[in-house]
Amino acid sequence: MIIPAVLLGYAVLTGTVGGRWLQAMRWPDRSPLVGILAWQALSASTVAAAVLAGMTLTVPVLPFGDQAAHLLHACWLAIQQRYSTAGGAAAATVGMLAAAAVIARLGLALLHTWRQVHRCRSRQHQQIALLAAPAASSLVAVPDARSLVYCLPGRRGLVVYTTAAQGLLDPAQLQAVLAHERAHLGERHDLPLLGAAALRAAFPFVPAFRRAEAQICQLVEMRADDVAAAQHPRRVLAEALVLLAGAQVPTSALGAGGASAVRRCERLLGPRHPLGRRGIPVAVAGLALTVLPLLVAALPATMAVVLDYCPPGI
Repeated sequence: MIIPAVLLGYAVLTGTVGGRWLQAMRWPDRSPLVGILAWQALSASTVAAAVLAGMTLTVPVLPFGDQAAHLLHACWLAIQQRYSTAGGAAAATVGMLAAAAVIARLGLALLHTWRQVHRCRSRQHQQIALLAAPAASSLVAVPDARSLVYCLPGRRGLVVYTTAAQGLLDPAQLQAVLAHERAHLGERHDLPLLGAAALRAAFPFVPAFRRAEAQICQLVEMRADDVAAAQHPRRVLAEALVLLAGAQVPTSALGAGGASAVRRCERLLGPRHPLGRRGIPVAVAGLALTVLPLLVAALPATMAVVLDYCPPGI
């Protein structure tokens, strides 16, 4: 019973304190890409720990356990003994149902979120087709009194800017913002956002998942800023962001402006402190965080393999 309790406690810890701790860190702003991976690692680790907590309860009653033990060159009875709990079959049933519920809930939320996003983007593509001539490339201008620059990710990735935005921004500013949107498309920033939204929808009571969605939304914009700033002057991009700060892009689209524009302008214009080589330990820690629940769940089986014995009297 110790291993399931440790895994469940770990899931509770990372789902509450872990999210609060990562949000308080300042280094993700210095390397948004590593920050996105860190939030994904924290989220994946939390879900994995919760699922494995239930699955480890089912080990003593697995019908195919002896075949698995044979492949590991271990005694199946020794493995059963190390995973056994006071609840027996009842605990195994509860664990199996709990693990299946977590997986099913996340799968359904992911499917529902993807369908919603797909429908919204399809409607946007249809509206753009009515307003603008067919585009030969992934860039299209539409007549609109609102100053908007945004992209619609997906297989038909499209960067859209309005005639009002074209009049508001000078050519250099417009090109810088378009580079920002192309970065969203090129690096498929919609995918981590989709995963974060699905996790939040599936488990809204987990604080870390709510924080992860909000933080990843900001970090993908900072990452796109960095890609665009590598091609265009940072001040030019910052000026364009200020001009587009009040823009409300369509649902499911990614836009350069928005509520985080002011903070991102300060970041672009302030002193640069890239994470550099310091990002390597952070990345390694994130990888370790992701696989830690699996290592904990496999510990009793590993010890049975290493000790290579069967219980007395067997």
